[in-house]
Amino acid sequence: MKRFIISLALLALFIVVPGVQAQSGLSFDSVQIQLWPEYDRPSMLAIFTFQLSSDAALPAEFTTRIPARAGEPNAVAVLQNDQLVTGEYTRTVSGDWAEITIVTNSPVVQLEYYDPALSQADQPREFQFAWDFDYPIADLIVSVKQPLNAAEMVILPPLGSAQLAADGLATYSASMGSLPTGETFALDLSYQKADNALAFQPPSPQTTGGETAATGTPGEFPVWGWVLVGGGALLLVVGVVYFIRSNQTNEAQSRYRQKKQSRTGGSVFCHQCGAKAGPGDKFCRECGTKLRL
Repeated sequence: MKRFIISLALLALFIVVPGVQAQSGLSFDSVQIQLWPEYDRPSMLAIFTFQLSSDAALPAEFTTRIPARAGEPNAVAVLQNDQLVTGEYTRTVSGDWAEITIVTNSPVVQLEYYDPALSQADQPREFQFAWDFDYPIADLIVSVKQPLNAAEMVILPPLGSAQLAADGLATYSASMGSLPTGETFALDLSYQKADNALAFQPPSPQTTGGETAATGTPGEFPVWGWVLVGGGALLLVVGVVYFIRSNQTNEAQSRYRQKKQSRTGGSVFCHQCGAKAGPGDKFCRECGTKLRL
């Protein structure tokens, strides 16, 4: 009986949970690592794109390591229908590293985090990157984006000549070849930068609920709102004044015609030649001048 129990226990070690491939059987066609220093935060943005091998069974589970100082990942996403959607992960801290375990139904996974080890107080500014993986990688691709207003960029190992990216920043990129299981990839970079300007400024907070936009104080009516209100009020006043004066002018002209007719017995005379006009005439019968009725 004891031997039977032991046999069952040993057999359980080899049972794989249905639907999730065992980590030890995974391999990756490629992993791309992008390092963007001082891009939208005063730190290092690291972006990993994992491409599982074409024969990988899905769903699959794998674990990668990031620095524990980075905290929670900024994003973990999987590619579905040509769009990145939020993926499932767990984070376990062990010393200086945090293990991020990801379950995916897609062969493409993206992971992002910010590493505060890059300091804007240093000159030159330096950053040391190191990463190892528990799965074999057929092609490791590494790129580094040069910060805004940076100069004297030094990258070791070299990543070739810089190419201008769509965002206007110089980007160095190269294929490092295969990376065997457990082997560490390390990269050092340094550059000179006289300011703390970021390459990309996140959009300002928008108005929500009772709060105003970033240009105002919560609860305040914005300045541009008072300008619109004042302008509308001014137009209203001008319209009322014009309407009143127009009515006054018409009334005055009517009174003038009535007085003139009363002095002449109701007859109208041409102001040009003095000829008397007939009833209903609009033009003088003698000289053709338009009558002042």
